[in-house]
Amino acid sequence: MNMVNPQAENGCIFLSRSILDSKVFRNEKWLKVWIWCLLKANHKKRSLSVRTGKGETVIEIKRGQFVYGRKSASRELEMPPSTIRNIIALLARWGNLTIKPDSHYSIITILNYDTYQDINTYRRTGKR
Repeated sequence: MNMVNPQAENGCIFLSRSILDSKVFRNEKWLKVWIWCLLKANHKKRSLSVRTGKGETVIEIKRGQFVYGRKSASRELEMPPSTIRNIIALLARWGNLTIKPDSHYSIITILNYDTYQDINTYRRTGKR
């Protein structure tokens, strides 16, 4: 019998309570985009086929990275592309992520992804 939790079927992320004290928590749009970035980031390295002009190319996306496009992000987040662009730029200035642009797509890398998304970061050691 398969006992997979339906809510966890697509994976999950860790979200630290320290986010309550972060700059990103001050604005609901900033928070929405930041959590979306965490959810979009790959949890392991994989190859991905992306459209480039008239053809396709295979790129390698590492743990903590994802392919980003303003138009698709706009549809997913139900926000104007310019708003998303501005928030992503803000998150980059704050050191939350980096953006590597290409003529057809961009790759976003979540900085410190392994720290945020490693269970050992959140395990209690018994020490207070």
